[in-house]
Amino acid sequence: MVLSFFANANAEPEYSRLGPLNAIVIENIRDAPFVIYLHGYGGTGEDAYNELLPEIQKSAVLRRVNWIFPDAPIGGWFAIEAVDGESMPDEEVWQATLKPTRAALRKMISSAKVNGKNVIWAGFSQGAIAATDYVLHSNTRSRGLIINSGLYFNST
Repeated sequence: MVLSFFANANAEPEYSRLGPLNAIVIENIRDAPFVIYLHGYGGTGEDAYNELLPEIQKSAVLRRVNWIFPDAPIGGWFAIEAVDGESMPDEEVWQATLKPTRAALRKMISSAKVNGKNVIWAGFSQGAIAATDYVLHSNTRSRGLIINSGLYFNST
């Protein structure tokens, strides 16, 4: 099901299957950019949706874009043990766990029939890391990247 912030502002979000991922999809304006917002470790797309909904509802600018809030695969966007927060991650583990996420996100975009050039990637914490990784490794240049409480390791 696709929600609109205009028509269903108080509606409970429902998930759609987009490729291998479940996601809440909000289409406000046809052909407008999409913000794909990736939640943090242990969260869900619904958590991100609920956190951002009040801000989106009161902002005319944020209501002029479309939104996708996907759920991460089981275990998160990548293996959290690859990052200990105090040093560089194990490069082999880091890249091995991010490749399936990139593939899942590509399949999600394809399934949603969203033009990758019309996407602003965003995320919180682990989702910010996964969004950054996707943008840096994508063959398609996106409209932008929003990082909330994230970081990215200087890796190959």
